[in-house]
Amino acid sequence: NHIGSKSVRQFIDQNHPLLVLCGHVHSQGGGLCKVGKSTIINLASHDSFGSIGRVCIIEISNQRKIHTKWYAITDNGVIDYSQIQVKEGENVNTTYNYG
Repeated sequence: NHIGSKSVRQFIDQNHPLLVLCGHVHSQGGGLCKVGKSTIINLASHDSFGSIGRVCIIEISNQRKIHTKWYAITDNGVIDYSQIQVKEGENVNTTYNYG
């Protein structure tokens, strides 16, 4: 279910920002999706003890290209899940299993 802000989505659809950072919806945290030419990154991590910590390093090239490096911090160490490819409207967390 889409539980995000309709006003924020309307702003994205009308203004096509290069990058949108958000983080309130923890269940969708650590994810990236594309809406048109906009990249939306949810940086949230769950704040309960033992939850996976999610980190994203974001680089913007001179050509206005977004490059991300994603990491999950777990009890077993750090997992790089940067190579996951997503389609428009898809969240990286729907395609990656932290196993």
